[in-house]
Amino acid sequence: RRTMRGLYGNRAAWKAFAERICQNGHVRAELASRQGGVCAICGHVLGRRVVVHHVDYDHECGLALSGAEWRVPGTRTQPDCVRCHADHGELFEDCLSRLRAVHSDCNYLIEATL
Repeated sequence: RRTMRGLYGNRAAWKAFAERICQNGHVRAELASRQGGVCAICGHVLGRRVVVHHVDYDHECGLALSGAEWRVPGTRTQPDCVRCHADHGELFEDCLSRLRAVHSDCNYLIEATL
């Protein structure tokens, strides 16, 4: 992540993907569904404590890059992934290909080893 921050800096499209997408419930739910409700790290049932883990930070939110309004109404920072999924499926898939649903504890273990 640190390396990509150096490359992208504070660009809104990178921050939308690298920092804001984790807050998006649609993304969490879609990842969990595609993974059959199991953690991508330990293989156990996800349950309630699901977080979005980045496999790759070398990416920017395509909706933000397009100049379209990309924030969920009523929030200040969250990308509108529901709209992106519906209107720009290829952009949504590009983001999801770099993300996994994991337990918060599994994510902590990964982060602690980096």
